[in-house]
Amino acid sequence: MPQNNANKMFENPFLEFFAKSNPVLIVIIHLGIIFSIFSFGIWRLKINLHPIIFCIVFSSGIFTWTFAEYLIHRYVFHWVGKNKLIKSVHYALHGHHHQNPTDDQHLFMPPLPLVFIIFFLFSFFYLFLDKYTFVFFPGFELGYLVYSLIHYAIHLKPYSKGILGKLWLHHGKHHFVNSRKAFGVSNIFWDQVFGTTPDKK
Repeated sequence: MPQNNANKMFENPFLEFFAKSNPVLIVIIHLGIIFSIFSFGIWRLKINLHPIIFCIVFSSGIFTWTFAEYLIHRYVFHWVGKNKLIKSVHYALHGHHHQNPTDDQHLFMPPLPLVFIIFFLFSFFYLFLDKYTFVFFPGFELGYLVYSLIHYAIHLKPYSKGILGKLWLHHGKHHFVNSRKAFGVSNIFWDQVFGTTPDKK
């Protein structure tokens, strides 16, 4: 069960309030975004794709997220600069999480910055994909949601069997053995591709 520990990310109560989140809120937000984008594309813009093309584009969004997950974790979350502002941003993004890995109140990206990031990413993909973004991005979003829930689950409970058992062990090595390895959370594929899979010992 979640420990609801009292670890604070910020001393400022206003910032601390907006830094917290929970799985119910995250699921509601992301499913709402997925449904809204689908609905707008299909019923308002009248996007009509062949079922095979639809599945390919949607699945491409999920697959793209797995790659983005690896790159963001490796090169953004673990990039530490000397500038004080950069250090503060890094601490809020990932530093606090490494110091307090079982803090269940700060395991998700908070809703407020999440909305801005989603808007930016949707706009970025739209520049290249045009109408296909309304099918691609929901897949990307679903990939992120699954990643978020897996990350939440494996931080609050040990698993010994199945895919969660493998991911729990893989991510545990990242936190407690070598933070320069095992950047994948929802999968280990990209770690295998780029040679960052930790030692099996």
